[in-house]
Amino acid sequence: MACALLAVSGVATLIATFSIANGTLVLPWQLTKSGMPGNLDMSLVQRAVNLGRDIGLVYFFGWLAPLAALSLRACPRPWVAGAGAAAATALALGIVNGEPGISRSLFNILGPLLTLAGALTLTRMLPTSSSLP
Repeated sequence: MACALLAVSGVATLIATFSIANGTLVLPWQLTKSGMPGNLDMSLVQRAVNLGRDIGLVYFFGWLAPLAALSLRACPRPWVAGAGAAAATALALGIVNGEPGISRSLFNILGPLLTLAGALTLTRMLPTSSSLP
């Protein structure tokens, strides 16, 4: 009974929030149509090209990926494989769904791994002193 009341109150809150924001009654099945991006009428190739033009991808990965590529072999292989598979899946879903903001998801997936590999690269490149001050 408590689960049913929780579900009903959740749906009622959802309807009330979106109805107030839009100024008209918005039912749950109307929400599925409201969030669709306008670029779904493009072909898959056009959507992939649009993702390639995303400045977020260039900003996040334009400097971090080349820096991390030098030390990626030092990272644990299961972590690299898992992050690569998850990033490929997110990229494929972003292209299929026409998602314009895929760079944030990709950074959430690859960011920790690339940051570690980039730190390893910088550690190897920067000179170290033998004595501490």
